[in-house]
Amino acid sequence: METLKPIFERAKQGDLKAYEQIVAGFQDLAVGYGFALLRDFHLAQDAAQEAFTEAWVNLERVYDVFAFPALLRKIVFKHCDRMTRRSKKVEIVSMEQLVEIASESQHPDRTTEVNEMRCLVREAIDRLPENERQAVSLFYISDYSQREVAAFLGVSVAVVKNRLRSARKRLKERLFDMVKDIMHENRPSRDDRFIDRVREILAPDKADHSEGIYELLDRRWYAIGRQCRAGRIAHSHYDWQTSRIGTMDGDVVTHAGIYDLSMRIGGATVRTGGFNLPTVHPDYRDEGIYAETIQAALDAMYAHGYDMSCTRTEPLDRFANFGYVLAWPDQETYFIDTEHLPEAAPGIELEEVHVNVIHGRRDLAELHNQWHDGLTGTTVRPTYRKGKCPPEDDDPWTAYIFKDKTGRAVGYLYDGPNKRKDHKGHDLRHTDSAGDPEQILRVLGQLARQYQGPRVEFVRLPWHSALARRVRQLPHLYQVRNHNGRTGNQIRIINLETTLSKIAPELSRRLRKSHLRDFIGTLLITIPDQSAILSIDSGEVSVQPGGKADNTIESGHEFAQIIMGKEAPIEIVDRSDMLLTGDAAELLDALFPAQHPQMPNEDL
Repeated sequence: METLKPIFERAKQGDLKAYEQIVAGFQDLAVGYGFALLRDFHLAQDAAQEAFTEAWVNLERVYDVFAFPALLRKIVFKHCDRMTRRSKKVEIVSMEQLVEIASESQHPDRTTEVNEMRCLVREAIDRLPENERQAVSLFYISDYSQREVAAFLGVSVAVVKNRLRSARKRLKERLFDMVKDIMHENRPSRDDRFIDRVREILAPDKADHSEGIYELLDRRWYAIGRQCRAGRIAHSHYDWQTSRIGTMDGDVVTHAGIYDLSMRIGGATVRTGGFNLPTVHPDYRDEGIYAETIQAALDAMYAHGYDMSCTRTEPLDRFANFGYVLAWPDQETYFIDTEHLPEAAPGIELEEVHVNVIHGRRDLAELHNQWHDGLTGTTVRPTYRKGKCPPEDDDPWTAYIFKDKTGRAVGYLYDGPNKRKDHKGHDLRHTDSAGDPEQILRVLGQLARQYQGPRVEFVRLPWHSALARRVRQLPHLYQVRNHNGRTGNQIRIINLETTLSKIAPELSRRLRKSHLRDFIGTLLITIPDQSAILSIDSGEVSVQPGGKADNTIESGHEFAQIIMGKEAPIEIVDRSDMLLTGDAAELLDALFPAQHPQMPNEDL
C-alpha cells in the first residue's frame, strides 16, 4: 500500500487516471466484501462500482491511502444494505451460475458428481458465518495478504487467521478448494471491465468537460449551450462535485446537472439538489448509462449532504423509477384582463434597464427573498448569478427597477412587456418581481395600456405570495397546466432524518397553533430505505433515528408530497398505499397542512 501513496495524493487533487489505479488496487477487495454480504457477484459488482463513485467525490476528506480501505468498506456496506432493504430480500444467484465448469471438458459420467458438488459448494458458502465468509472472500478473491485483508476489515491479522482456519474446518478440503477457485475466477481484476464501468460515470470537471456538456445539451435543446455558457451552468449554483456525466471514449454522452439550492418549507430551508438538464446522447439511449448517471447523481447527493431533490418538466414515468413524485403543477397561470388592472399611476419611480442588470444586483435578490420568505417551494436567491437564460446585451429585454423618493430600490419587475421586438397588441407576461403588489399591478396596468395588450399573464406565481393574494381579488382566469399530465415538477427525499431535523422548528410552530399543542408522543415515519422518529412534547418537535414509536406512518416516496404540503394530507394518503397507526392521521393534519408549493422559473 506504501507504493500507492503518491498515486493517492494525485487522485485527491482530482487526477482521474490516478484514481483508476486506486480502483485497480482495491477492486477485488470491494467486490469480495460485497459478495460476502450479498452472496451474488453481479450485485456485489454493482455495489462496489457505486461505492467507488461515491468514494471519488469524498476523496479529498480522506487523510491518506491507509485510511481509504476503512472508508471504502463502510461505503460498500451502505450500498449492500440499501440493495438488501430495497428488494426486501436479495435474490441469491445459484452456485450453478457461479461455478464455471465447461461441460464439454467433462466426461459424461462425471456430470452427476459435478452437479452434486455444485450443490455442496452453494450450501457450504451459505452456511459459513458472515465474518468467516468475509475472510474467505477477501483472502482468496485475489492476491491480497492477510495483513491487507485485516486492514480492510479493521481487525487484527490474528483475527483473519482464526477466521480462515475456522472456515477451513467447517468445509471439507475439496469444498474449500472449490470455494477458493470460485472466488478467484470471479475477481474483477481478471480484465479491465470493472475499471471501465467505474470510469464511465463521474463528476464533471469544469475545465475538461464544460464544452462536452454544452455540445450534448445543444443536441436536445437548440441554443441551450449558449445559455449554459452565459449563465445557466457557468454562472450559477451548479454543483460540479455532485453533478454526474457519463463518458464513452472520452465523449460526454449523459448529463445529470445538480444545482445547490436552499428551498423553503414554510419558515425553514432544506438543502435541495435541483435536478436540471438531464439528457443522453441519442446513440446511447438503450445502453443503460443514462439510468446509471441519474442513480450516481442521487447517491452523490446523499453523500454530499443534500436533504431533498427536485426536478421540473421531466417525464413523470421516467423519474418515478428513481423515487420522484409530483410536487406542484408544471405551470400555474393567472390571466387578468387589462381593463381590470389598476388605472392609478405607480407611486414609485421607474428605472428602465436591461434584464441582465436585475440578475447582477445583490440588493434585488435580497428584496426577492424578503417578499418570498416562508413560501414553500421557493428558493433563496440568487441561484443564477447572471440569470437562467441571459440574453445578449443588445437583445431587447426590458426590466424595471422600482425606486422610492430617496432613490433606494424597493422592487423590480421583468418580462412585462414580454420579450418581443414589437409589443403592441400582445399579452404581457409577468415572470418575476419583488415589491409592493399594488405597485406591481399599477406598473403592469400602465404598460398593458401603453402597448394595447388585452391582458396580463402571471406565470408560476406562488399561491400564498402577497402578489398572488392581491391578484385573486381581481376578476381573473386561473389555469393549471400539466397538473396531472405527462410532465411536472417533482420532488424526492434524499435524507429523511436531516430533512425532518431542519424543518423541526417549523413543525413545532405549526403544532403549537393546532389543537394538538399539548400532545406528547412519538411518530415513526418509514419510507423506502429510511426511517426516522418525530418526538413530540407539548408543541416541541425533535428528530431521532428510527426505532419503535407510539404512532407510525409507512409510506412510499409519496411522503415527499406530505412534507411539501402539495395538498391536504388526507388526499395524499387516500390515493397512496400509506399505512397509518395510532394518531398518525391527526398528527399529519397538524404537522403538514396544505402549502400549495410553487417554484418560480428563475429558481431552477
